[in-house]
Amino acid sequence: ACRQRRCLIPASGFFEWFRDGDTKLPWYVTRRDGDPLVMAGIWQDWTTPEEGAQASCAIVTTKANDSFAQIHHRMPVILDHTQWGKWLGEEGHGAATLMQVPAEGVVQTHRVGVAVNSNRATGPELIEPSEDE
Repeated sequence: ACRQRRCLIPASGFFEWFRDGDTKLPWYVTRRDGDPLVMAGIWQDWTTPEEGAQASCAIVTTKANDSFAQIHHRMPVILDHTQWGKWLGEEGHGAATLMQVPAEGVVQTHRVGVAVNSNRATGPELIEPSEDE
């Protein structure tokens, strides 16, 4: 998939959990410059007898940069708009060179409330900074 089925996965941000003893603390991650995050992805089509054709994708990750490593040891490969064509294979070979640790300062993080841990929780307040930070 990494050689032939690459895709871009855009997002306004994502959640990451930090384990503090028995407690999981959620953090929200966005680009520092306010642009959407565009993460390197791979995709695959599957066929199962029960469900038929299914499409799936995964975010490509790499070692975390120093600031993000305080939350988690891995982080997504984050692509700048100038790298999209290379990742998608539109600019020839060399996509593997993009699988690098993101530079410091590309993302920013803030703690969010534990309500995000519920699969029933919805709403924009889930990404608001937590007062417990």
